[in-house]
Amino acid sequence: MTRTGAPTGTYSPAPPPNRPNRRNFLIASGAAATVAAAAGIGGQYLQNKRFSVNTSSVKLGKPAVKAEALPKGAEITDIPGLSSFYTPNSQFYRVDTALVVPQVSPQTWQLRIHGMVDKPMTINFDDLMKRPMFDHDITLTCVSENVGGGYIGNARWQGALLADLLKEAGIQPGATQIVMRDVNGMNLGVATEPVMDGRASLLAVGMNGQPLPQEHGFPVRVVVPGLYGYVSACKWVVDMQLTTFGAFDAYWTQRGWSQQAPIKTESR
Repeated sequence: MTRTGAPTGTYSPAPPPNRPNRRNFLIASGAAATVAAAAGIGGQYLQNKRFSVNTSSVKLGKPAVKAEALPKGAEITDIPGLSSFYTPNSQFYRVDTALVVPQVSPQTWQLRIHGMVDKPMTINFDDLMKRPMFDHDITLTCVSENVGGGYIGNARWQGALLADLLKEAGIQPGATQIVMRDVNGMNLGVATEPVMDGRASLLAVGMNGQPLPQEHGFPVRVVVPGLYGYVSACKWVVDMQLTTFGAFDAYWTQRGWSQQAPIKTESR
């Protein structure tokens, strides 16, 4: 998931002046969480002593569809301060929704698909890894990103096409929203149409040639190109409910942010 800011596009009006913006919300939340964080450090230490997921146990195979090679000149190395085309995993931005990074074992991971579908289904990690894998270069962007800022990154993601799985479940007419939930119950709402329109929306298991790092959603996360992360980049995903925007307001929508959230063009 990525950090969120003002509503985007033409899908919803700007919040009224007295609505606290996302940045102030994060600052206030951070201050309030300081004491909890101190306790959480000790809790995480004890948790890691007791149990730590081995991400290297996941072996990425050769993708059925490889990403295209970068065009000549795409990697610019002669401009001081310009980052590389691919953002290293260790430097890829994070906006966490959990005080302690969830540790989810591939052996116990499952994804449930239900709601407005003809065939509710549950898939486990072994079944997911048997599906055709695709490599795609996808940019993730936080809606609070400023031009030249750090809340944006490119990675070569590997995963199974989410649209193919949803087609097997049989999306019912009128299902305009997919509510995605992580292992802690945090929910994001993404419009069904962009997931199903042919873009490379992935249930990602790999990032830059390596299994997903724990802090980036190991063992499985969602990556949808072209949408800000607060509606599309669900880490540690375990549940997808097909519904409508009228029937359910996801976490950030309840706080006044756009339901659709297409990425605006930026450059420098």
